[in-house]
Amino acid sequence: MSSSTTPSPDLYLATSSISSCEYHRILLPYQNMPPLDLKVPVLWFNRLFKHGIDRVRELKKKGFKVVMDLDDHFCLDPDHYLYEAWNRTRTTERLVEMLQQADVVLTTNDVLADQIRKVVRVEVVIAPNALPFDTGQFTLSSDRESSTRFVYIAGPSHIHDVKLLDLQDDLTTAGITKVGVPYKDPLPSLRYMDLYDGHRAALAPLLENSFNVCKSNLKLLEAGAKGLPLFASRVHPYFNWKDSTVIRYLSTSESWSERLKKYSDSHLADIGRATAEHVRKHYQLRDSNAIRKQVFESFA
Repeated sequence: MSSSTTPSPDLYLATSSISSCEYHRILLPYQNMPPLDLKVPVLWFNRLFKHGIDRVRELKKKGFKVVMDLDDHFCLDPDHYLYEAWNRTRTTERLVEMLQQADVVLTTNDVLADQIRKVVRVEVVIAPNALPFDTGQFTLSSDRESSTRFVYIAGPSHIHDVKLLDLQDDLTTAGITKVGVPYKDPLPSLRYMDLYDGHRAALAPLLENSFNVCKSNLKLLEAGAKGLPLFASRVHPYFNWKDSTVIRYLSTSESWSERLKKYSDSHLADIGRATAEHVRKHYQLRDSNAIRKQVFESFA
């Protein structure tokens, strides 16, 4: 467990690694957090606290308030690649036990918030995923010179989603392989946005199941940060009222290849500019951090 003199010496972070989840839900928000005026010490972590639930209980007895961040469903679908491992390690049960210890749970959207409220009586606050646009790696890309126009960046949990893509000659994947298309090795969280460089559009295929619909629309934020359009499946989290003006949707039965080849580079660039403007208007990290600040300072 670590703390820092800024934004407050009484805000304690617990990180086990710089995973994508911890990077976006803890580290990046903390690095951009305004000064805090805390009345009591606060423990803040993503998913499972690395020192265990007994340590959480000890800290609560010492006067700590506990803020747990949860950005994915606590139950996996049977076809998820980690399903058997989660069963062996009782991960779902351990997540629910940890939720029961939280004073506040921070999460990404209404759909996941509703699932959390079904299993625990705890205050759930939505702090959407957001980015510090135009700083660091989250800047517009001027590189459009890759031999493939489209890129799909995802982890191994999307092994079934990638099968929706029928592109071959015009697609690059990163982090997840698809037979017959170019592949980029994954990059550390601190520079993973470089994977978008060189391409003209980003893709987000997503099968509709109970786990996927609880995900966030982070791929839209990443694409918009780089000035790229996003083509996504017509399912939550991408299919929503706020983002429907800029995302281009495809159904699960539709040929991505046939649809995407109709877009010229100039058309993609136009959509990309609109996407860049959209995410900078709706998903600034300072706005999500204002929600976190209000939660942290509310404890007495």
